Amino acid sequence: MNKIPIVFTIDSSVIFSAAVAIKSLVSNALEETFYDIHIFHNGISHKIKTGFDKLSTQNHLIHFHYINEDIFSDFKYYKNSIRFEWYKLLIPDILKEYDKVISAGPGIYFKKDLVNLYNMDISECECCVAEAFSSDKSINNLQNPQVEVMIINCKKLREEDFLQTLLKSEQEYKSVQEIFNNQCDKILRISADRYVYKQIQNSAEFKNIAESLPKEFLCRGFTDFLQEYLAGFKR
Repeated sequence: MNKIPIVFTIDSSVIFSAAVAIKSLVSNALEETFYDIHIFHNGISHKIKTGFDKLSTQNHLIHFHYINEDIFSDFKYYKNSIRFEWYKLLIPDILKEYDKVISAGPGIYFKKDLVNLYNMDISECECCVAEAFSSDKSINNLQNPQVEVMIINCKKLREEDFLQTLLKSEQEYKSVQEIFNNQCDKILRISADRYVYKQIQNSAEFKNIAESLPKEFLCRGFTDFLQEYLAGFKR
């Protein structure tokens, strides 16, 4: 059994696309893969949690972690940024049972199992980032804004006291990517397309999966989101 921990950071604005991502993740899993899925959120309803739970199977479990955003209150630009992106900074300290964890954005579609990605050797790096539509495989710092998947070396970041060092820092950061740029000594960059996923916009696979989601996601607001996506296929 390949046990793979993966975190989705979300808020109420991306619940539908996160559901699509998770559905595609478990649908494309190998028989011997077990996904330990963790959702970091700032408050979602019981109904939506029920919907997410229905996406889990015997081989895949989903856990919920409420994030108190007060921890980021001293960061000047936090309130004007995509807040749920900041939750991934907490992964090493919340999931202490893991040496490394995959962090995924909500707006993607997984097209195959992640075991090969997860088994990459990143022991010398703080993290590995998979960039959309990039062929850059160099070890460098983060430049491409379309970073949707990361492998976070939790063990190394805990050893470096990453979070506490960040919280004590007087430097002003505008984004999570900028934080990783400045706080990490070594980041491995790979092409996301070559490995395991693609963005889901204008994707036939997204349409098929979206229509098969549990009814909890097809409520007012989420239905509008679905219709907006499906409209692209009629043009």
